[in-house]
Amino acid sequence: MNKHVTGIRQGKNIGWDDFSNIYLTTPPSEEQKLIARYLDKKTKQIDRLVEKIRKKIELLKEQRTSLINQCVTKGLDPNVEMKDSGVEWIGEIPKHWKISRVQYVSNRVGDGLHSTPKYVDHSEFRFVNGNNLISGFIQYSDITRYVSEEEYKKHFIQLNEFSLLLSINGTIGNVSLYRDEKIILGKSACYINFQSNIDVSFMFWLFNSASIQRYFSSKLTGTTIYNLSLDSVRRTPIVLPPKDEQSRIIKYLETQNLRSSQIIKKEKTRIKLLTEYRQSLISSVVTGKVRVTEDMI
Repeated sequence: MNKHVTGIRQGKNIGWDDFSNIYLTTPPSEEQKLIARYLDKKTKQIDRLVEKIRKKIELLKEQRTSLINQCVTKGLDPNVEMKDSGVEWIGEIPKHWKISRVQYVSNRVGDGLHSTPKYVDHSEFRFVNGNNLISGFIQYSDITRYVSEEEYKKHFIQLNEFSLLLSINGTIGNVSLYRDEKIILGKSACYINFQSNIDVSFMFWLFNSASIQRYFSSKLTGTTIYNLSLDSVRRTPIVLPPKDEQSRIIKYLETQNLRSSQIIKKEKTRIKLLTEYRQSLISSVVTGKVRVTEDMI
């Protein structure tokens, strides 16, 4: 059927003449009913299994979020003496930890370009926004645009190994580390240049915690498109364990996150294979490649 499809970006269409000329298989009425009963049974079984896997993936994600929050606000030692953080949505923290705000541990907080840069067909420089910040990385898509070296230099922002990127417009709260990419930031991407005595990897996990994300949600403005102000980012309360403890927390979370991600990837592959099997089964049965009998139902 695909060879009769027209249209590029706005949707695919099949002309009426082409549609009316499609050949259909027409088994006897009783066999049609048998096929329908069989496919109803088999597709419901597959759909139930897919839904079960989806729920498992959501549970794994919730467990991962809970683990991150526990580690970055309570630490790894369940027996440590605690104190009130003074921040309601953080609660108690280990007694030897400190509380601060982003503005006191960073050199600069800003956002990207509020206008449209001049694009080129191809170059080593990219224009990225908040929706390019995915799972801790700057990820490009088919619609990520290129800019020239001249444009890159014109709108250059000093980023370094202590920089953290955060989505603050539309999609809120996506976080990425900066890895020396040659990019121009758009207005929906905020950058935080932390001081050199701050471990930006710990800040990455902290910003991914439910506690910090709740703070961001409480500071949103806008109705249809949400926005998180730079002032709110600067005022974000943060916890500061000793550096050696930060390192242990980072290592532990990286290990646990890798395990969780591997399981989730495996479960997503199962969904993909089940979906493909569902389509293949339907095609095989309705075209007569697989003969349905009463004892199969």
